Amino acid sequence: MISLIFLTTIATIILIMGFFKNQIPDIGLLLTIILSAGLVLPIFIIGLAYLKWLNRTRIRKRIYSTSPLDRLEEIGFTKLLINSNTKWYFTEEIKSGQINDFQVLCNGAPRIIEFTALTEPLCLDQNEYKDLKARLKQDSLYPNFEGITKQYCLGQLRVLSIEQIKLDLEQLTDILKREEIKPRIKNGGALHRI
Repeated sequence: MISLIFLTTIATIILIMGFFKNQIPDIGLLLTIILSAGLVLPIFIIGLAYLKWLNRTRIRKRIYSTSPLDRLEEIGFTKLLINSNTKWYFTEEIKSGQINDFQVLCNGAPRIIEFTALTEPLCLDQNEYKDLKARLKQDSLYPNFEGITKQYCLGQLRVLSIEQIKLDLEQLTDILKREEIKPRIKNGGALHRI
């Protein structure tokens, strides 16, 4: 799509310039533009997206192999594929577990580990949302589009035991129940256990 927009824009500019200068554009220039826009640019963009996905996958594997995250299976977490039903993203593997009726996703970035309890969308006005956000922040919880997230720095997580992580996640779900936030019933088919 981007290559078609690029090709159309450049070709239009060249044709308009040629019209006003009464010159026919060089055929070699047009062929170069067509090859660049139709072949080189898409390969470059796909290559960059692949390298970004490869880096994210490498970081997740390294994070999931460090203690205590290498023991998540002991508290019921399994591998989960995300983006498997779309042609626009590469499929990624994260960890998922069931804690007190909430599906909890474990996702890692270079220095931050997030545990997100999937919840039904919050139907709140702006003031109610600000109040909820302030109450959740007291417990180091943050709302996002998927649910409510508890974040850990990688260094902080290394000193915790798997039992402490389980206790933290149970406290997370207890807080959500206290705030009357409901677990997400259906995930829309974007997630697949493996």
